[in-house]
Amino acid sequence: MDGGDVSEEVGSGHRSGECEALGKEISSTLGSVLKEFDSRAENLAQSQDELSLALDRLTGELDKLLEDALLPFITQHAPKISSICRRESRR
Repeated sequence: MDGGDVSEEVGSGHRSGECEALGKEISSTLGSVLKEFDSRAENLAQSQDELSLALDRLTGELDKLLEDALLPFITQHAPKISSICRRESRR
């Protein structure tokens, strides 16, 4: 083994250490990004559940109002009311 071989081995070991350090940094960064993504996705799901519950409550209240409403009111606003009911039923 001559002096050139030793310096190549040291250089190769140095590059390997740099690659390992870079890999750890990338892994750490991606881990943080994924945790943030998971947190935001969970918050989104919770918000959607809350919205769904609010829409269900409002649909129930709308149904009660329609039951108690006068016929001219229903006739006048029927297209809008039907549109709201169709949108809700798609969810």
